[in-house]
Amino acid sequence: MAQVLSDPAFVLISGDFLAHDFRRRFDAAASEHSDATYRVFVRKTMQFIAQQLRATFPAMPIVPALGNNDEECGDYQLQPKGPFLSDTLPVLRAYLANDSDPGLDEDWKSYGNYSAKLGGIRLLSTNTNFFSIRYRNA
Repeated sequence: MAQVLSDPAFVLISGDFLAHDFRRRFDAAASEHSDATYRVFVRKTMQFIAQQLRATFPAMPIVPALGNNDEECGDYQLQPKGPFLSDTLPVLRAYLANDSDPGLDEDWKSYGNYSAKLGGIRLLSTNTNFFSIRYRNA
C-alpha cells in the first residue's frame, strides 16, 4: 500500500473480516464447540485482525464496514443489537480513534452502521446485509 499511495486520507476495509462458513471451520478445528467458546473466538479474531491492521497502518484512520459473513451466527445472519455488534464496538472504536460521532455506539450496536468524520471527510458506513434477499435476523 505504501508503495502505491504513501499518505492516503484513510484505509477502507470493505468487510468480510471472517471467512464464509467460519463456524463450520471453527468446529472442524476446535475441540470445544459451544456457542460461548465460538463467540470468544470470533471476538478474539476480530481483535487480532484489528491489531494487524493497526500495526500495518499505525498513523492512518482505518474505516471498516461489515461484510455478509461478519457475524457469529452465520453468513447473512446479523442480529441487530446482538452480541457480535456489542463485542466488536471496541474494535470499531480502535479503528476510528476519536473521529466518530456521538451516536456511534448506539448506531453500531443496533445495526452495524456508523458515521464518522475523518479530517474534512464525512464517512457513512451502512450495513448492507439487511438489503440482501439472503439476510436473516438470527
